[in-house]
Amino acid sequence: MADVPASEFETVFGFATPQRVPRGWDLSFDTFTEALRARDPEAFARRRVSPLNGESLLIGFSLPDTILEVIVKVDPDGVVLMESTAAQAAGFAVWLRDNVVPEGAEVEFNVRPAVEAGLPNRPLPTGDASAVEEALLAYVSDILAARARGEM
Repeated sequence: MADVPASEFETVFGFATPQRVPRGWDLSFDTFTEALRARDPEAFARRRVSPLNGESLLIGFSLPDTILEVIVKVDPDGVVLMESTAAQAAGFAVWLRDNVVPEGAEVEFNVRPAVEAGLPNRPLPTGDASAVEEALLAYVSDILAARARGEM
């Protein structure tokens, strides 16, 4: 793997309720789609069913500089943001927290390399997009450093 700065590293970011409260957001495909369409009326949303993974909602929407793909699952409540940078994920996470997650409910996050290594989710910090981006970027930096040291 070529050396990529943490700020440019693209990976899968997962956002979910803590395992102790799997329905902590009371998430539904309809409420997620409504919130997304309020933000982006042209967003793409399609339900799909897989014998392996059950039912999910596949979402595609645009940001000023890119198109993002999201997979939504319920029970347990969670959202996976496909290949994106920490900055993109932070903007999405703040939107998710402010528009989908009920007030006071917890949000945890993780990234693909950490999940593959068996590392637990981390609490998503409160604050604005820059505070969230700082936390996501620090975590990605830590994961990349651990990979470079051969620890993962």
